[in-house]
Amino acid sequence: MSSTSATVAAVTTYRAEAGDSLLGAFRGWLLDCRPAALARRHLTLAAIFAAIAVTAALGMNHELLTPHLDRLEAQTFGALLSLHGMLMIYVVAIPAFPAVLGHALLPGALGIDELPFPRLARSAWHLQALAGLVLVLGFLAGGTEVGWMFDAEFGGRFTSPNTAPAAIGVLLAAFAISTTSLSVVATILHWRRDGDRTRPVPALVSAFFLAGASGLVAGAFLICSMTLVLVDRLVGISVFDWTAGGDPQLFAALFRRFVSPAFSLVLLGALGTVISVIEARADAEPSRREGVLAGIALAVIALAGLFVWVGPEGPVGGSTGTDAIGAVLNADVVAAAGFLIAGILTLLKRGGARIDTAMIYALGFLPALVLGLCTGLLLAIPATRAMAASTAFATTQLHLTMLGALAMAFLAGVHHAWPELVGRRISEPLGRAAAALTIFGLYAMLLPSFLIGLAGQSFRVNAYPPELQIPHVLAAAGSTILIAGVVLASLNLATARRIETLAAEPAAEPSAAAISDR
Repeated sequence: MSSTSATVAAVTTYRAEAGDSLLGAFRGWLLDCRPAALARRHLTLAAIFAAIAVTAALGMNHELLTPHLDRLEAQTFGALLSLHGMLMIYVVAIPAFPAVLGHALLPGALGIDELPFPRLARSAWHLQALAGLVLVLGFLAGGTEVGWMFDAEFGGRFTSPNTAPAAIGVLLAAFAISTTSLSVVATILHWRRDGDRTRPVPALVSAFFLAGASGLVAGAFLICSMTLVLVDRLVGISVFDWTAGGDPQLFAALFRRFVSPAFSLVLLGALGTVISVIEARADAEPSRREGVLAGIALAVIALAGLFVWVGPEGPVGGSTGTDAIGAVLNADVVAAAGFLIAGILTLLKRGGARIDTAMIYALGFLPALVLGLCTGLLLAIPATRAMAASTAFATTQLHLTMLGALAMAFLAGVHHAWPELVGRRISEPLGRAAAALTIFGLYAMLLPSFLIGLAGQSFRVNAYPPELQIPHVLAAAGSTILIAGVVLASLNLATARRIETLAAEPAAEPSAAAISDR
């Protein structure tokens, strides 16, 4: 019996033997390799670990309501900070676009019903789930205070307790990012080889192809970085630990090479998603020339991400020449993104657009992205970076980009794909209310945080001067509103009404090619 036939038989056997049992349903759920099933599994996984990360953030916000450290111990606060950052960056934010929206949106754009290499895509889910589990277990075992960057900005903290479990979890996440990126790139190349090459490539496809290529580069550097951290901690060879003769700046250099393409991956996925959502709702369609120019702008963002040394807090120990190149490349990213935003606005101006929940999130993405890129450019310029890089301003810029702009794009894509993904239609009034609440909460949280950063507060403090208590309380209130908006949106998605035309159709069994490699 072939591998394909064996897998199909296994799925059938689980269903026949288990009936409606939970174990049988779970096994069938894991074996299903259809794109929509993979998207739902990744979305479920992201939601679980995002909820854990948000819970950690709420614990920190509760502590920061008062100027002094009086509710948590300093080590617990640092462990919560590390857990929040690692889960949100490595398990939620970076995999979100290729893993969830890649499987949800690309098949429709490519005109395919199944993936050419479904087992490759399925393995990424297992790696991602294992990565998040190891990070959570590491926290329960005592946690670490290295932060999501392993404190690359401050010479590293490789002697911190429980660094090894954190590095193992991030290493697994790096393999998941690489596997997902490879699946996306291979799927698009396979479509391009077998499809009509004279057909213009949609902006969504170009964006996800470039995002996948960026993910392969980012994953390679992250795998190298985490492997050497484990060698440093477990084997006894001092690669980074300066107390034993290692060089922490080597880690900073390797980690920088991961950060920029990783952020490009998410930015490209967000831009492609928003363009796709708005094009589907606008009366006018982009011309072939506009599509080519959009592809060039996306390529500029991808190339800049491969070469720039500047991350969210600027380069570490960079020379004057490196600083100048980094500033220029960041300016190129801002210019390319600005060109794409101008194209979106031109498309909207040329024809009316249907305003629904997905469209509100897509439009909310645009000002958040502009503000995030402009503040990021300030952190790339040496003169302003020296004043703001180690303050809460840099952390707020990171949250504006990763939590703000990119979350808006992700929610736009999820609401856009939901009817096809699950065969259900959300309540539009409730969805619009959730979108308005989410956008308002985002700015209510971030604007006071920017003021805290401009006041000079360090980005990793658990106590602060009493005069900054009011901005901290306002930021905590804003984050509560933001979370309420996201919870309301999630409930709306979960309780969506079944679409009658889809409900009447029998559920399709996974085909042989959909659950096994060709």
